[in-house]
Amino acid sequence: MKEKGELVPYWVIAEKPGLEYSLWHGFARIWQGDGDLGERFARVYEELKRRHDFVIFIGADSPLLMPRHLWESYSLLAAPSALIDNLFVLGRARDGGFYLFGGGSEISKDVWTSVEYSSADTAKQLKELLRLLGTTRELEELPDVDTLGDLMSLPDDPGAQAKLLEPQKDLLRWIRQIEK
Repeated sequence: MKEKGELVPYWVIAEKPGLEYSLWHGFARIWQGDGDLGERFARVYEELKRRHDFVIFIGADSPLLMPRHLWESYSLLAAPSALIDNLFVLGRARDGGFYLFGGGSEISKDVWTSVEYSSADTAKQLKELLRLLGTTRELEELPDVDTLGDLMSLPDDPGAQAKLLEPQKDLLRWIRQIEK
């Protein structure tokens, strides 16, 4: 993800024909490939590692993900010791998954496909497998939004109160109104 000292965002597209969709023109994009989630993670990670020193994946369902989480990950992975230590970065989601993953070392497809995704211990499983490859630094745990209930509980989350942006609060107010 590092190019001339900047983060280079890629859009990972699910359907191969979607790569040519006009919405994505002007954006760096790659196709995630076929297969289950582990196979797709492996393919995208390997492809981006060919292009960059390290990779940071973020979840699209993490409304409390802040720029500081990206910069903390970037700082850890860009440090000279990161490659020597085979450093990985993991941001756990409260439901057991992860909202961020970063790494600069090789990860075999077997590691990615050995994890049971969408389970209460997905992040724990991944961290255990990564332990055999290097060191994992963890970011703060954050909620993610997989269901309407997850979304509606955000305002009640003490950690979310100060972090939600006004447009996010507006969206939640609007959803509450249409639920009535």
